[in-house]
Amino acid sequence: MTSLDQQLLELYEKINRKEKLKVHLRHLNEVIAQKETDLVLVNKTLAEEQADLDKLEDQNLYTTFLYILGNKKEQLEKARQDYLAQYMQFQGLTNNLQALKEETLKAAAIMRGIEGND
Repeated sequence: MTSLDQQLLELYEKINRKEKLKVHLRHLNEVIAQKETDLVLVNKTLAEEQADLDKLEDQNLYTTFLYILGNKKEQLEKARQDYLAQYMQFQGLTNNLQALKEETLKAAAIMRGIEGND
């Protein structure tokens, strides 16, 4: 292959890689936006579960009746489980979102490297 053919091949490969990175970055940004929306919703639900749990733990007269009926412990345990499930979902989304943002930064750095070589 001639030097010019080699240069054209390398340029073609760079352009191809750059386009693939653009698509990947666009996808990552879409996923990040969706995960951030999910995180807001899960955080809202988490706050609601915490409020339910606090309400069950703090009620006086109602609590007394539930104790008499033997129902409070079951409701309190269910509220704790609901809260824990929401908390775990919140933590999972937070970790996933952080990983996606880190991947986006790496892909953007690679993209800058490719553009810098043009």
